[in-house]
Amino acid sequence: MAEPNNAPTLALKAQVIQAFMNAKQKELDLLQQAQKDQLDSANKDDIDNHDFAESPKEQIMEEIEMKAATLDKLKDQIEALKRLAAQPEEAHLAAGPGSLVLTNHANFLIAVPQEATQVQGHTVLGISASAPIYKGLQGLQRGGTFEQAGKTYTITGIV
Repeated sequence: MAEPNNAPTLALKAQVIQAFMNAKQKELDLLQQAQKDQLDSANKDDIDNHDFAESPKEQIMEEIEMKAATLDKLKDQIEALKRLAAQPEEAHLAAGPGSLVLTNHANFLIAVPQEATQVQGHTVLGISASAPIYKGLQGLQRGGTFEQAGKTYTITGIV
């Protein structure tokens, strides 16, 4: 999974943050639409059936409540990315929250968890400061190395 070893730029970081926000917003929109569709369906099919312990509407409402935490988490992640995007543009000298870190094996935006996303020829994963891999790269500078899952990573750039 070697990526181009170009030095990361603030513009690249801004594009990664925007791509992550777009992905999170799309996921949030899909979940909210699915909930709306479920609720609409439950309202149409709301019949009083004494043969069931719970009506279909009650079951759907329970499902919606269970997914509320996921929706709240997505909203929080979007807000965290917006705050990061609004920060003054300055490069990080060491890996830490808000850093875009390029390595010889993978690239990371230290902000929120996010599946691999392609931006300007770089595949970037979103990780939080509580991710196990973050513990290995925290505070390292360009040229620093850390190990994760039997691989040695070398930081090729930070912004």
